[in-house]
Amino acid sequence: MFVILGTSLIVLFIQKGVDSNLEGDAFVKKLIDCIIVSLILLIVAIPEGLPMTVAVSLAYSVLQMSEDDNVLVRDLNSVEQVGQITDLCLGKTGTMTTEEMEVVSFYTQNMHVLNSRKNTFMNCDLDQNIIEKIVESIVFNSSAYIEMSKNSFYIPVGQGTEVSLIKWLQAAEIPVHEIMMQKYQEDVVLAQVPFNSKLKRSIIAVKHP
Repeated sequence: MFVILGTSLIVLFIQKGVDSNLEGDAFVKKLIDCIIVSLILLIVAIPEGLPMTVAVSLAYSVLQMSEDDNVLVRDLNSVEQVGQITDLCLGKTGTMTTEEMEVVSFYTQNMHVLNSRKNTFMNCDLDQNIIEKIVESIVFNSSAYIEMSKNSFYIPVGQGTEVSLIKWLQAAEIPVHEIMMQKYQEDVVLAQVPFNSKLKRSIIAVKHP
């Protein structure tokens, strides 16, 4: 607007210097016309230029998010739409995470053990009997199962938490697949209570020699 108004005034003053008849009321009328034209262009240009201005601002913001926060936004309109959200409902596991959990530390026999190495479980100060009970509890209370991959690896498949615990045992070089086979033998499992969200536990009775 100011550029157009300034240009119009410069042209008007040049005309006034060249045309001697452009004085008094004629000059005032020309001056008012210049201001009116500038205002009209301003009113017309703002609605037309606003989407472009918003798009440029969003594009710049998205670029900064990608460079600084490592966040990739595919749709520019989604940035504006997210600002209107009041409630966000989502499942954390698999949506905000990779659903690949791991055992960081464990507590048993009044000891808190940091799982700093793959074989920490088999090389800590736990009784062998306790280690066997932990392994048995994880394997027998799990609904996950073992599959053979194309590369002949035993891959646990199932619920994320159960799979992560089985992978923890596999990393400690425990033959989980062999122990799991005992689970399906006749008369080994005497009774079983599936996981209950209120009890926060599952229960299984196993027959020992």
